[in-house]
Amino acid sequence: MSEDKQSLVTYDYSEQHTRLYDLLGNEKGVFKGGFIQLSDDKQQLVTYSSPDNQTHLYRLLNNEGVVLEGKFIQFSDDEQQLVTYSDIDQHTRLYDLLGNEKASFEGEFNGFSDDGQRFSIYYSLKDIYTQFYDLSGNSVGPPLQGKFSQFSPNQEYMLTTVFSEDSSLVYNAAGRLLAEYPGSVFGPGDLGFTPDSTRIVTQSSDGYHHVWQLDNGLDDLLVRGCDWVRSHLRLNPEETRAAFCLQE
Repeated sequence: MSEDKQSLVTYDYSEQHTRLYDLLGNEKGVFKGGFIQLSDDKQQLVTYSSPDNQTHLYRLLNNEGVVLEGKFIQFSDDEQQLVTYSDIDQHTRLYDLLGNEKASFEGEFNGFSDDGQRFSIYYSLKDIYTQFYDLSGNSVGPPLQGKFSQFSPNQEYMLTTVFSEDSSLVYNAAGRLLAEYPGSVFGPGDLGFTPDSTRIVTQSSDGYHHVWQLDNGLDDLLVRGCDWVRSHLRLNPEETRAAFCLQE
C-alpha cells in the first residue's frame, strides 16, 4: 500500500515483475524487478532486478523507465537525484531522474548531510576513510578517518568510528581532527552527540556505555594535562621532567 493509501503494489516471483493497482483493482502498470520505493511525490517508482544488478526507475506519468547500475539506495532530499550502490565493483553512483550518471565513487554510500547538500562515501574495503561530496560530485573537505556516524545537532562537529580500533573521532566542520575517544558509535540513535552538542556517548567492546565531555581536542587535552602536572610538581618539586608545563 502506498503512503497515501491510493494505490497498492504486488510482485510476481515467477515473472519477476511488479504491478501497480489503484484501489478499484485497475492495473496501472507492470514493471520489471521487485518493488523498492515510490518517490514522495508519487511520480517515480523504483524496482530492482537482482539477477542483473540493475535498478529500474519508472516515471508513472507514462510508465517509461531508465536502467541504472547497482541497487537503489536513496533519493536526494529534493528527489531530483538518486544514489545506487553495486557490490560487484564496490562503487556508489549518482544519477539524475533521466538516468544520466552524474558521478561514480569507489566506496559505499553512507548518507546525506542534514541540509541535503552533501553526502558521504565510506571506503570500506581498504582505506577505511570517509569522504564528503557535493551533489555535483566534487569532493568537499579532506577525507576523515573511519566511518561517518553523524553530525552534531549544532552542525559544528562530525563524528566517525574506527571499528577495528573501537574508537570514535570528532572533527570540526572543516574536517580538522579535534579529539579521539574510546568506544564506537554505530550511527544515529541513542549513541553519539548529546542534544546540546557538549558530550558524546560511545559503546566499548565490553558493552559498557561511556559519556565523554566534548572539547577542542589536543589543545584542551594539553591544558588539562599541564594543569595536572603543575599541581603535581608543586607538591613534588624534586621532579623536573615536565618543567615546560610550568610556563604560564
